[in-house]
Amino acid sequence: MVIIGTVPAGLAGVLFKDFFESLFSSLTAVGFFLLVTGFLLWGSENISRRVREKLPVEKLGVRESLIIGCAQALAIAPGISRSGATISAGLFLGFERELAARYSFLLSIPAILGAALIQIKDIGAGMNLLGASMVAGFAAAAVSGYIAIKFLLKLIKERDLYIFAYYCWALGIMILAAALI
Repeated sequence: MVIIGTVPAGLAGVLFKDFFESLFSSLTAVGFFLLVTGFLLWGSENISRRVREKLPVEKLGVRESLIIGCAQALAIAPGISRSGATISAGLFLGFERELAARYSFLLSIPAILGAALIQIKDIGAGMNLLGASMVAGFAAAAVSGYIAIKFLLKLIKERDLYIFAYYCWALGIMILAAALI
């Protein structure tokens, strides 16, 4: 299901690369999409609290994977949290918090690798990709990423998403205010 869930982001990344890249130079877009992320997190938390019977992993089929994958595709836009969007999509679909989070993090692997390959192609022509600094950077990123994922899985399991929504709203408002100056 991870491969199926990766397809929408892969297609969006390739087909709309220039569009998404243009958004990164707009503070207004970043601020707006942070507000959107906040609403996704807040809304999914509200819906998740109302669903008494959570869906088990066996219900994670092609349809659900594509829906969560579409959420990941939207997260190519700056300010849309990839994990926030995919976890929210999982919660909107009725999945358990931990399952939604684990699937989100599994989906990140091919998405991040794909984005890295595209960037390496664009900037890495003259770089030594097997150099010591590249290997050290990869190792540091892998270790810190693993620690962050463990921490976030625990946090998501024990806490709600409201705190992340409030953070996104506050940051989005500050960025929009800065864009107006």
